[in-house]
Amino acid sequence: MQDVHLKYNSFNQLMKTKFGSKVYRITLNSGLSCPNIDGTRAKGGCYFCNDDYLLAKSWHKQQPIEDQLSYGIEYVKERHPNTHQFLAYFQNGTNTHAKADFLRPLFYKSIEPKEIVGLMISTRPDCLDNEILDLLSELNEKTYLWVELGLQSPQNHILEKINRAHTVEEFAAATEALHSRGILNCAHIILGMPDETPEEMIQGVDFINNLPVDGIKIHNMFVTEFTAMAK
Repeated sequence: MQDVHLKYNSFNQLMKTKFGSKVYRITLNSGLSCPNIDGTRAKGGCYFCNDDYLLAKSWHKQQPIEDQLSYGIEYVKERHPNTHQFLAYFQNGTNTHAKADFLRPLFYKSIEPKEIVGLMISTRPDCLDNEILDLLSELNEKTYLWVELGLQSPQNHILEKINRAHTVEEFAAATEALHSRGILNCAHIILGMPDETPEEMIQGVDFINNLPVDGIKIHNMFVTEFTAMAK
């Protein structure tokens, strides 16, 4: 039941409604890079990115997915003993930046444990070719699936400035492609980008509201050490 005091439907509440209790995310690392890091589209990555900052406690010495899952589940259970449902969450890097034949066993291994009730895959809008979309459709029939799409800014001039190396138009096309296949998608945006005006933030809300986006994750701009933006 939706909390009447909230003016939005939180992800936590959505999970409780769907699965009957709180669901925790187990962060996994596929070891994949990004197309604006490895030279596919650019080099250097997003100017705000510090991928090590996001590394989960389950990521030790590039462990296999099965070991990452086992470690992550046990870690959460120690902190929250009554927890029994989890989402496998591929967060770091661009998790569809590889061939489908490479990704398929990773994703399927992540949903094997009985405690895993769903799968979340974080990626970029320019890494969803037809082969990948077919794989996501396949997974969508096997488990509860969310695809998290990084937009970061709905302004092309800001995307160019932060070395994002994709466009707003590509993001819009990706949401349409996922929606046409019945795959839930969540948009990531960052408020307070350099040179972003309050008017552009509002325009960004309008832009996302006019797309088939099922959720939104909003971050404030913050700068971590050792990033291009910090320098």
